[in-house]
Amino acid sequence: MHGDVVVDAQNYIYFNTDGEYPIIVFDPDGKFVRAFGEDWKPDRDGNGTRGMQIFQEGREEFIYLTSLFRAECAKITLNQWGGKGKEDREFAKPHKAIIDKRGPEPLVLVTDRANHRLQWFTLEGRHVKTLDGTDNDFLRLPSALNFRGDELVIADLRGRLTILDKDNKLITHLGDSGDPKKQGSNRITRDQWVDGQFIAPHGVTWDKQGNLYVSEWSLDGRLEKLKRLS
Repeated sequence: MHGDVVVDAQNYIYFNTDGEYPIIVFDPDGKFVRAFGEDWKPDRDGNGTRGMQIFQEGREEFIYLTSLFRAECAKITLNQWGGKGKEDREFAKPHKAIIDKRGPEPLVLVTDRANHRLQWFTLEGRHVKTLDGTDNDFLRLPSALNFRGDELVIADLRGRLTILDKDNKLITHLGDSGDPKKQGSNRITRDQWVDGQFIAPHGVTWDKQGNLYVSEWSLDGRLEKLKRLS
């Protein structure tokens, strides 16, 4: 650790570090609360964030932060919302966040994986809507997201991809093996792999031609490409 220490209005204590997360937060009893600031991690040991101060402006608090190696000063919010639970604005294993630009204003879209749903928020953290995936096996364990135009592809850890249209209506499910024993596991060996059938999709993206690339949660390491035909 090499930096500063400050306390916010909730009596949480913020420390600078030279590690993977430049700001680490504890409660007054020393219990870990959260860590953030990956974009500010140092280029080498001893070269991380330095000065840090919290100021309240109106009803909101901000951190003023300096970085030695970036030669920058930043003003950042104490930007978090949620908590563990099943109500709107609460999460169970939130796994991916992405900006959804398909509507009149950009929204933060979060995969609420263990609650089998997606949630949308304003950039300030106000809950806008929830897509519940529990009915009719719509969303199992949504893990990763990506956009191509108005289409949203979801990597579902339990063995398939799901593609939604601009209104979040189902276009298709892809790659479902139909075998629950081969879904959501990282221990399915190569001899059990079947081309075109997913086991545990964990990351997904489109290229410029609309082909899909999928990385799977697998001890052996598994990558797939799906070619767009039309």
